[in-house]
Amino acid sequence: MEEEEKNHHRSITCRLISCFFLLIIFFCCALFFIITAYRPPSIWNGIVEFSNKDVELKKESDISFEEAKEHIGEQVTAIGENKVIIEEDYLTALAKEGFNGFKDLTVNVEEGHLDLFWALESSIPNNPLIAQIRVGTDSSGDVVIQRLGTPRVSVPRSVNQLLTTAVIKLLNSEKNDTNNKSIIGNLLSVENDTSIEKINFRDGFVELTININVNLYD
Repeated sequence: MEEEEKNHHRSITCRLISCFFLLIIFFCCALFFIITAYRPPSIWNGIVEFSNKDVELKKESDISFEEAKEHIGEQVTAIGENKVIIEEDYLTALAKEGFNGFKDLTVNVEEGHLDLFWALESSIPNNPLIAQIRVGTDSSGDVVIQRLGTPRVSVPRSVNQLLTTAVIKLLNSEKNDTNNKSIIGNLLSVENDTSIEKINFRDGFVELTININVNLYD
């Protein structure tokens, strides 16, 4: 009898603890949705500052899209294989044209990877919430996504596997036609007669090996 009472008390205690943690989880979820929906400045400012990790966006490019195209064209000297170097400022100009739906898109290139930053949410003047995609290469040289999220917080692939798979598929697409152009191909605005054979991400620039059948740009 005494043992049954102890078991009964333990059962009640476990249920109370479970209910307590469920209430905490529910409260945290509710608080998250309230903050996300209403974005109170006193709280949202801190979230944005933490999430952005001192990353700054370039609202205007010092180089035009036409200048960036010309910069690439000057390096393409023959039909067949060509080596092309594209610095960050030129990449940013190309990216702003290729992905014009991304507000204040900024490209940053470091050894081994390329980062795309853009304004995801702009309710705070001059201090938007910044999103990030990091692109790199795997051991076989294929372009892959290394990071999705914000400069401070990365989204786990297990949480958003469908999106990750879709973007990686787009990145690795071998077709450069207008209906199925890879992100790297889109970034460089290459035409149908051009294929990117190899890509290396260096500190401040991208090094490409491009195979061309006719002129790169019409």
